[in-house]
Amino acid sequence: MWYEQIAEQAKKTSHLDADETGWRVGGQTQWLWCFTNERNCYYKIDRSRGELASDGKHPSPS
Repeated sequence: MWYEQIAEQAKKTSHLDADETGWRVGGQTQWLWCFTNERNCYYKIDRSRGELASDGKHPSPS
């Protein structure tokens, strides 16, 4: 799927910036992650703030 291709491209870059923003949904905190560089921008919504960036399935900031 095209969305996973963007994530794969982002993971292979030498530089990647990351940011997360939290908000409450149904009384639970959710996190919107943004991974970006000069060519890619990848968004991911997740229940975790700390595990997503280091789980190996998603881009990690450099």
